[in-house]
Amino acid sequence: MGLQVRRQHRGVAEQQEKLRRSRDLKIGSQLGNNDIANLPIPALQNNGFLFVWVINAKYKWTLDLFDQWGYK
Repeated sequence: MGLQVRRQHRGVAEQQEKLRRSRDLKIGSQLGNNDIANLPIPALQNNGFLFVWVINAKYKWTLDLFDQWGYK
């Protein structure tokens, strides 16, 4: 193999390794509902905004949690 071909091959191998590592992330390593609900969010601010990303299945639960934390 020429030098340029080896460099290209190495770059592809590095990209494949990054992709493999990203697939190894465990979804179960995320915070559970109780862990999230027990975060001391109200202690962080008295008046402010709360931005979250939530899946459709947790939308109502999240709105209820906002109420619990004192957000309207």
